[in-house]
Amino acid sequence: MRTPTRPAAFLLTLALCVTFATAAPAQTAPAAPASPGGPGAGSVLRQERPDALDWKFPRFRASQYGATAGLLTGMLAIDVLGLKSSDVRWSGGVLLDDFVRDELRAGSQAGRDRADQASDVLLWSLMAAPMLDAGLTAGVAHGNGDVAWQMAMINAQSFAVTGLTQKVTKRVFGRARPYTEECAKDPDAKHCGSSSSNQGFISGHSAMAFTAAGLMCAHHENLPLYGGGFADRAACGVALGAATATGLLRISADKHYATDVLAGAAVGLASGYLLPKWLHYGFGDDDDEGVPDTYVAPAAGEFTGFTMGGRF
Repeated sequence: MRTPTRPAAFLLTLALCVTFATAAPAQTAPAAPASPGGPGAGSVLRQERPDALDWKFPRFRASQYGATAGLLTGMLAIDVLGLKSSDVRWSGGVLLDDFVRDELRAGSQAGRDRADQASDVLLWSLMAAPMLDAGLTAGVAHGNGDVAWQMAMINAQSFAVTGLTQKVTKRVFGRARPYTEECAKDPDAKHCGSSSSNQGFISGHSAMAFTAAGLMCAHHENLPLYGGGFADRAACGVALGAATATGLLRISADKHYATDVLAGAAVGLASGYLLPKWLHYGFGDDDDEGVPDTYVAPAAGEFTGFTMGGRF
């Protein structure tokens, strides 16, 4: 199986992140030198440095630990119990689905397979990024185990929300994947008869990819993980670009309609960006100097997709 939210692989990735986070020593500041401003003045100055990594936000609470554990348990239960619907409740494209499919679908099965494989590589790379930022960047490079742990738990929470959401929606909506339109002509074509043929909505790859991108934006917007400034802004932009490419590749592979991808992207950004902002980082304008105040939002009109902007 290559399902991106396969429990064993997901939990292994999470375990590696937590291992890095807990193994890193908590960052401690050296004794402040005497200064005219008093014995604590040096410490205050260090805390106000724009590149100082410190957790100044609401911490992960007991209720959140419990909720995250419950979400992960729900994901495991769905797979272990084999809860799948054999009925197709929704088939065919809506809105611009058919037009986008005709424009973006690879012309050969070999091309569709390559797009499928490329989307897998992008997805796993994206999911690893916020995990490695917690364990390696915050925990090892900055030596701050506390920040690493908070980031790791936020990552786990967002991925768990998205993982359970996409598993439930796939089974509730029972939407046939685009390639099933060809199965009536050629029942022996690749993927025809697959147990996942009616799990098109929402796109799990897109949901998880945009969750990872949202986490990258939320973390780097509020923490100077790469020193603040352009490097942290670039981390958000690159992640969003990679998530968008993942969604487009799912259409090219003929695994999803455009509406599957857009719905997955919306779920991913909600759980990966808005949820951490709501529960931890906040939506205010009182960011520390040197940390960009960015936002990610859906756009419709001449261009349909997602935009990033803000005050830098």
